[in-house]
Amino acid sequence: MTDQEIYADLVRGTTCACTAAKKPRMSFCRGCYGRLPGGVQQALYDRDGGYPDAYRRARTVLGMPIQPATRPDRSPTPVSLEPSTQTHK
Repeated sequence: MTDQEIYADLVRGTTCACTAAKKPRMSFCRGCYGRLPGGVQQALYDRDGGYPDAYRRARTVLGMPIQPATRPDRSPTPVSLEPSTQTHK
């Protein structure tokens, strides 16, 4: 899940990761939120720009981890360690 998808779900989503109903602009349903330790709950409200990481951490605590987003457009290009046989002109 990309950071953008996490923010979109926060703003518009109405289904919690556990499939229960949640209100838009809420990270989780009341039940899931209530199961989170206080420090994890607070991290969801910190305004330091770390919401996506706090959300991923909360999902892990709840036993519903999500994988960090992969960015194919930023994937490293494979590099050959073999000497090149081409000559440059």
